[in-house]
Amino acid sequence: MPVDFKKLHLSGTTDGNVLAIAATATPGTTIHTATTSTSTDSYDEVYLWASNTSTAAINMTLWLGNANNEQDGLDIRVPAAFNGPICVLPGIPLRNGRVLQATVVTANRIIVFGYVNRTGNQP
Repeated sequence: MPVDFKKLHLSGTTDGNVLAIAATATPGTTIHTATTSTSTDSYDEVYLWASNTSTAAINMTLWLGNANNEQDGLDIRVPAAFNGPICVLPGIPLRNGRVLQATVVTANRIIVFGYVNRTGNQP
């Protein structure tokens, strides 16, 4: 069976626009919901960048599927404004409907943007 490949915008955004992270507590701001496929060869590669509009560095936690499980949290310190966007997810694979969410210490100061490479035999 041929393998499918699609480049998609993050499902939590409108037409791929930047997304401000508003949530300061779990479950977090939804960034992307992965494919529902459970096949080992079907997944979403998530590429995500973050930028800070504040003059101070801000902590952000990315929840890779379960905001109630500490092990699914990835803590990131986003540098102060004027440092440019930083890559925070370099093609991390997600599947089985996992939801990528984020929480921040200060609401609406971190913006994220990116894309998804959906690969494999999708349902």
